[in-house]
Amino acid sequence: MKKSELQQIIKEEIALIKKNATNTISEAMTPKAAQFIGYHYGPNRREKIDQNSPEAVYIKNIADSLYNTGYPISKLEGDEIISAFVDGNVDSTGSSQATFQYKQNPLLTTIRVLINLAVKGWPK
Repeated sequence: MKKSELQQIIKEEIALIKKNATNTISEAMTPKAAQFIGYHYGPNRREKIDQNSPEAVYIKNIADSLYNTGYPISKLEGDEIISAFVDGNVDSTGSSQATFQYKQNPLLTTIRVLINLAVKGWPK
């Protein structure tokens, strides 16, 4: 295992511990699983999404809240599960332009992806 991979795993675990301390994210959820879901929600999906996984339920609930009743935008910025989901979705596009737009304005891309999920639902 490369040093950079190990550092990333450690960062994810620390962030997960911090999130669990605030009781906003279930212990069973991981950013890596959310990124996998995001990738397979995107245009280059190859595998079916388990819509009953804790990450999928959490992401869909936030997307529905954002679209139907409103969701605090400030909470989207610090949410690792949502960020990982959007990262996976942007990776799935395979477009350097989409990646550039995401890096320039991650919040706008996050909102766009979540609204799309709320409107269209999970892919069949």
